[in-house]
This record gives sequence, C-alpha cells and structure tokens, in this order.
Amino acid sequence: MSRAPSLTDRIELRALVETYASAVDRRRWDELGALFGETGRLYVYKDEGQSDPSGVRTGAVEIAAVVSAGIGVYRATSHMIGAHTIEMTDDAEAALGSTTCRAYHVRGAASLMIMAIMYEDRYVRSPDGWRFDERHVRLQWRETRLLVQ
Repeated sequence: MSRAPSLTDRIELRALVETYASAVDRRRWDELGALFGETGRLYVYKDEGQSDPSGVRTGAVEIAAVVSAGIGVYRATSHMIGAHTIEMTDDAEAALGSTTCRAYHVRGAASLMIMAIMYEDRYVRSPDGWRFDERHVRLQWRETRLLVQ
C-alpha cells in the first residue's frame, strides 16, 4: 500500500530531481554522484522502447563517471524538468517517482539533439535527506536539428 507525499517530501524530492538536472548541465560530477546512496543504481535505456537497460552503474563514483562520459561529447546541455509524480511507501522511508524531461544537447557548432526522457525513480530517505536508490533513464524519442547561430 502507498500514500500521498507530505508537502515537505514533495518539495525535497522535486529538489532532488532538479539538482540532478542542474548537476548534469553544470558538469558537477561529484554533486551528481552524491545524489545516490552508496548502493544507488543508474539504469540507462539508450533506444526508444528498449526493455532491457544498455548499462547499469552502481554507487556514486561509477554513476558520476558514466554520466560524465556520456555528456562529455556535447558542447552544452540543458535539461528542462516537467511533470513529477511521487508515491510514498507506507513507512515513508522510500518513494517511487516518475519525471518527464526535455533534454537539449548541443554537439559541435551546428547540431542540436532534443530528447524526451522519462525518469523512473526509487528514492530512499537517508540521514542526509532523500537520495536516489534507483534511477531508470528511458529515452522516449529524439530529434536532431540544425543549430542556427
């Protein structure tokens, strides 16, 4: 059974999701890794409709390294967070969430890739606040455009 989140939990979990996006865009890899518990896992699904992840990373160091490597090929990124839903567990020590995102990736001088991403998360409460226990990064669609400068 689950329950609705308190206003405080909703604010803190939304801040966690937004901090992740900001850390990616600002390339603050240590900050990004710290958003995961020591056993936190990141699952990446690179293709639309993919049922099995392309890769799974565990722990702050591995997660920061794989995100850094993936984002490093882009000149700049901008992640725009949209809808965010949360469902608490009965004991209020964990929660499930989903977040929509439009991610803009500038590659080279003339290419812009826009991706629709769905994040499916499991959050856990820690002494330092909410952390990601699991984050599934699912590509919904992508589009490449010429970047006019």
